[in-house]
Amino acid sequence: MELFIILKLFRNNSIADDLDYDLIQTAYFALARAGEIRHLLISDCDFENNIITLWTSKRRGGALESDKIEMTDTLNGILKKRAATAAKYVFEKDGQPISKRYMDKVLPRLCEKAGVNVFTFHSIRHHVAAILATKLPLIEVQKILRHKRATTTDTYLRSLVNVTTKGIKILDDLSVDLPENVVSFDKAVNGKM
Repeated sequence: MELFIILKLFRNNSIADDLDYDLIQTAYFALARAGEIRHLLISDCDFENNIITLWTSKRRGGALESDKIEMTDTLNGILKKRAATAAKYVFEKDGQPISKRYMDKVLPRLCEKAGVNVFTFHSIRHHVAAILATKLPLIEVQKILRHKRATTTDTYLRSLVNVTTKGIKILDDLSVDLPENVVSFDKAVNGKM
């Protein structure tokens, strides 16, 4: 069953309450890790400029690093609605971020109620990344996933997207004119990028 169908099932059958549904939608539209969602501060949301700052310690050494990402209109609406009633964290209970335990249990609980296979917040991230990989160049998917290296993104997507070599036929259609975002052959060869 496709994720959108499952989300409609959660929503239309009142399986997911507003908090749960907003958590899932945020994971989908921000491609954020569960911990990033849990610790998202209202001050990390710039609604006027449509930017959120996500903090991760997934990097070597464990120090927190921030990434600014553009919000979709849907994400902006969800976060703005939640921020209007929250004290400090976008997703909070009693002024504290929702617990890791809550995040770990929410999707298994909803999946069981809906009678669908259990999936995780990370599964949502993988699924959306695979969709984006069919529509966008790897470098854009890398930026959206906030990976430092393209090889990480490539490894991440390799098992999620069936790649064919039909794309090679595009070479028959290319003209001599380069797209404006491609470095000329001369510059590439001479290292004058």
